[in-house]
Amino acid sequence: MSFASHDATRPWRGIMVATALPLRPDLSVDYDAYAEHVRWLVDNGCDGVVPNGSQVAKTGVPIVAYNNPVDTKVNPAPTLLAQLHAEGSIVAVKEFTGDVRRAYQLAELAPALDLVIGSDDVLLELALAGAVGWIAGYPNALPDATVALYKAAVSGDLATGSTAVGRAVVATTTARGVPVQAELGGANAAPVLPDADIEQAAAHLAAAIAGYAGQKCTATSRVIAVGDAYRPLRAAIAKALADVELAPVINESALSRLTHAVDSARAAGAETVTGGQRIDAPGWFLEPTLLTGVPEEHPLLTEEFFGPLAILLPAADLDQAITRANSSPQSLATSVHTQDLDLALTAVDRLDAGMIRINAPSTGVDFHLPFGGAKAAIHGPANRAPPRCSSSPPSEPSRCRPAEHPGDHAQRASEGRSPIP
Repeated sequence: MSFASHDATRPWRGIMVATALPLRPDLSVDYDAYAEHVRWLVDNGCDGVVPNGSQVAKTGVPIVAYNNPVDTKVNPAPTLLAQLHAEGSIVAVKEFTGDVRRAYQLAELAPALDLVIGSDDVLLELALAGAVGWIAGYPNALPDATVALYKAAVSGDLATGSTAVGRAVVATTTARGVPVQAELGGANAAPVLPDADIEQAAAHLAAAIAGYAGQKCTATSRVIAVGDAYRPLRAAIAKALADVELAPVINESALSRLTHAVDSARAAGAETVTGGQRIDAPGWFLEPTLLTGVPEEHPLLTEEFFGPLAILLPAADLDQAITRANSSPQSLATSVHTQDLDLALTAVDRLDAGMIRINAPSTGVDFHLPFGGAKAAIHGPANRAPPRCSSSPPSEPSRCRPAEHPGDHAQRASEGRSPIP
């Protein structure tokens, strides 16, 4: 839906800011100060205010239910709210539970019941779930930014998986003198050595390529098969991708970008191993896709496309595989597949990525380790990768080391030392 301006016939729609009344030292209300604050909110795009966060129901006035189980210890079931709406008792519900699942339940049970956001921390999620209003707290401090976020969410105008948006956020915040750490995408690689368990590797890679429709910043987009691993891995991944549960991408624009990338790669000589077609079903579905023979200059090899799509690349040996993996400026996460611990640790030392997993999907998270990337995948004060460690067998935690700056290897070589410590 497109964003609509405030509807005077349904005043609970739009952004209504919950405000505290300013008091003078004698505890009387400072109406002039309050009027100034309200004027500032309206000038910055808000639609109205809710003094003290309360709503008063009078005879003949439409009633908006306020579901706040945190304070009232009562949490009306969606079935009860749907019944109250069907009986004409309520026109909307302000949800303060923080449970986004209720939005979808209410939409199924009572499609005409308006959903109003009551918890600022789930603003984005509830707006995407169909909310038509927001009783807001955040705009009291940040009206312009939060109004823009709400309008983008309710209109579906969000750029998910966009490096350009991330860079714009960095530029905007740094221009205001605000320190920011930003993750800016990843064209993540996964070297697979000939001694790897090919079936296991294929299952892990399929999950990392197409799980959640590939819409994870740590998703694998480049699979690098070393030596004799290429042919069996190609067949195994194609088979494993067929078993991944399908999921839609975020919107039509995202799907168009993906299909255009596949079509342009094919036109340039790429071969489709599996997938590559839009699925004829409600929603924005692309078949889990694996391409090979993609030209070196194609953006699929260096940019994040945020979908169930990966490129299979050959490598003669581990050296070439490392070179291919490090060729992307966006190195967030990678996975290495081998049964040789020494080769695994050698790859960890030489790969320019923030997070490296051994014999596991690149999309996994190790909660005991920091999250971050390398090179253009990350923006922050130090712009260096966090400590890394192999997380699945083969493993030897005592040999885990902090990630090094890419220049450290060159420095050791210039001093006549081995580039691998």
